[in-house]
Amino acid sequence: METGHCLDYFPSEWMTFQVHLKIGPRVNDEFVDSRVQLWIAREGQPGQLPIDWGPYNLTAGEPQSNQKFEKIWLLPYNTNKDPTVSYPVAYTWYDNLIVSTQLISMSSAR
Repeated sequence: METGHCLDYFPSEWMTFQVHLKIGPRVNDEFVDSRVQLWIAREGQPGQLPIDWGPYNLTAGEPQSNQKFEKIWLLPYNTNKDPTVSYPVAYTWYDNLIVSTQLISMSSAR
């Protein structure tokens, strides 16, 4: 079930996630006009764009600190989970992680 900017995980099914992060030019202590897009495709289906966030400014710290983005966190979230309801333990398996400066077709990523 889709609601707003969310797309459900589907049990026992491979899903493809593609994140496009455009870091804008640095102006003083911010990367201005940055954007994040998240594409999600269920197995055998075309991708959907549930998140298209931007343009916005990313805080970069003082220029002399030369901050960079060098880490990828793969964390599934259970948004709006009712804490009073008990669910079975869920696991997320990652098959491939591809980092690219070029767009990769979601149909060929799996």
